[in-house]
Amino acid sequence: LTNPSDRPFSGWQLRWDFPGDQSISQLWNGRHSQTGRAVVVNDAGWNRQIPGGRRVSFGFVATYSGQNAGPPRFELNGTTC
Repeated sequence: LTNPSDRPFSGWQLRWDFPGDQSISQLWNGRHSQTGRAVVVNDAGWNRQIPGGRRVSFGFVATYSGQNAGPPRFELNGTTC
């Protein structure tokens, strides 16, 4: 997640729906929940603040069968991005 502005951004939540049966088994640099295809990732607390011009990242391990297509859209704090 990149903050392109010159002002700090405080607190983030990223949401998306997997198009297939992907299931997150491990995630780092954030806290996640998953219900079916719907995923929510929140900041980890220590990375809540994103200074202007900076970024934070998280990663995960997931399982799936069939095609591993990417999500069609994301929402950051309720805004499609």
